[in-house]
Amino acid sequence: MDDRDSSPRGKLLQKILEKARKTAARSPEHEIDLVVSDSIYDDLSGARSRIVREDIVAYLRNRAKYVPALDRLVVNVALRGPETLHDIRDAVRNATRDAILYTHNELKQIKKLYTLLFVLGVLTFVAKTFVTGFFKNAGVNEIFLIIMWVFVWRAVELFFFERGTIVRENMRLIQLHEARYVAADFSAPEEARKDTAAVIVADRADAATPDD
Repeated sequence: MDDRDSSPRGKLLQKILEKARKTAARSPEHEIDLVVSDSIYDDLSGARSRIVREDIVAYLRNRAKYVPALDRLVVNVALRGPETLHDIRDAVRNATRDAILYTHNELKQIKKLYTLLFVLGVLTFVAKTFVTGFFKNAGVNEIFLIIMWVFVWRAVELFFFERGTIVRENMRLIQLHEARYVAADFSAPEEARKDTAAVIVADRADAATPDD
């Protein structure tokens, strides 16, 4: 799915990415290195829709976890297979698009759930106040208190723990989707690589390509 797709999913993805781009516009860039010795595609993927190899995505995710989630990512790539920089960029973007939408929908569902649970907790407290006003029974009071705290605690757990985990996962996926890919020659010394023609040409080519 292209993030410029006019379908509802495409529009939603574009909205998510535009918001993330504004946030990361002034963030610093962090570099990670990637060497691909053969084709970037999974051998089992069909010719109509080539899928990037899982080990490449797993490697990028593992290296990116040491980069602040709000910062921009630059991947220095040494491609020794038949594909180009734009091929690997598009392949990784294709691999992360569905996951970004999935985590976004998860966050919406969690928001609805913790809001509902918190409201139920408040309503239980109100009901306890009325019921215990008519029935002076310590057991009934304790039951209502337990129910109230179960609702409230579950709402707090969803908001601060489960929601936080999914938010971080969503930010990581967007960071990989928006990564900039630069050609690199790791056989040269690190200082010499910074101004090589390959890197300059790759930067210009990437800058000339409109954002998806």
